[in-house]
Formats: sequence, structure tokens, C-alpha cells
Amino acid sequence: MSVVATNSKFRQHFSVALFLITASNSMYCQKDEIYTNTQQGKWLVGLTTTIQNNSAPGVSYTTEKRKGDNFETGRYEKTFVLSLAPKVGYFVSNNLALGFEGSLGLISLKDDGFDGSNDNGTVWNLGPFARYYIGAKSFRPFVEAGIFYGRENFEFDDPDPSGFDVIFKDYTFTYGGGAGVAFILGNKFSFDAMLLYNRKLTKEIEGNPDNERTIVSGIFFKLGFSLYLN
Repeated sequence: MSVVATNSKFRQHFSVALFLITASNSMYCQKDEIYTNTQQGKWLVGLTTTIQNNSAPGVSYTTEKRKGDNFETGRYEKTFVLSLAPKVGYFVSNNLALGFEGSLGLISLKDDGFDGSNDNGTVWNLGPFARYYIGAKSFRPFVEAGIFYGRENFEFDDPDPSGFDVIFKDYTFTYGGGAGVAFILGNKFSFDAMLLYNRKLTKEIEGNPDNERTIVSGIFFKLGFSLYLN
């Protein structure tokens, strides 16, 4: 075997080994970046929407019609809801982020029946939250809890000239928590899915001498995205 042929095979083997080392190192570095995107000193920026079975789901459009076996009212209700919740947190230690989350909801209900009334409302909440990530994989389980204060303003628009409009103003207090999974998308993003329990107290601000309040609790499903920044 000639020296030229030997050198040629050596170069081929060396090139293959160098490629494998480079690729392996690149994959390791990328994985390491993914695993360390929740390190102390980094920021968490997120946006979520909530799917739930009450008057304030994340984004929805629904219609309602009342029927019976022997009648149909001809009354329709159309409801449109948009609710989004941004959050900003700071990793005070590895995997533990503390911050604030807010939410804003817009609700519009139109009754196409005999009264033709319209209801429009806004709902907002703001409060602190804590999230802790578990494990070090491309999908990161986490637990989260928060406390939120907010307001609800609803306006009932009576189309009857002899009627009158009504405005309801309530304040709300909500607390809860749950668990979820962050599916890592590259080095900076994740898709988050979370199941949580919330308990919400609503009380009218004006004209409430008996201190009446409504308490609603339930399990909700949240979907969203998170961005991890240095």
C-alpha cells in the first residue's frame, strides 16, 4: 500500500471523526442551553389564554337558542369573549421564577330575541405568581401558584326607550395553582400547557348593604407560550 493511499484514508477517517465530534459538541451545547434557560438571573415572559366552562373562556364565539319538545322561542344569544393573560417573571434561583401576571377580558353578549338587549363587559386582574420548573429535559414539568385582584365592569344596554341602562361594577379576588408542562421549542421559547384550580370571589362595589358575594371555583386549562431572556 502506498504512502499516498494511506494518507488519503487517514484524512477520510480524520474528517469523519472531526465531523462526529463537532456534531456531538453542537448537540450537547444546544441541549445544555435548553436545560439552562431557567437559570438564576434570566427573565420569563409569557402569554396565555384560559379554556374554561363559564362566562370567560380564552377566545370564543358561541350562540345559544332555547327549545322545547313542543315550542321554539326564536330567541338567540350570541356571545364573543377574548381573554389574554401576559406575565413577566425573574428567576431568583435556578428553576424558580417570581413575577406578576395580568389578564384582560372583553365580553360581548347580544340577545336577538324579543328584547334585543346588549351586554358588554371588561374584566381585568393583576397579581403575583410563582413558577418552579422540575427536571432537565426538552419537556419541563412545572408547578405554579398565584393571587390576583381585579375588577369587572358590565353594561346592560336596554333597547327599549322607556327602559334604562344598568352598569354593574364588581371587584374580584382570585387565588389558585396547578401543574403543567413546558415543551421546549429551541433555546428561547416553550409551549406551555397547564391544568389549574382557581377560587374566585366577586362582590359588587356599590349598593351592597348585605355584603353579598359570589364564590366560584373550578378546574381550568391554560395554553400559552413563554420566552426566556438573559
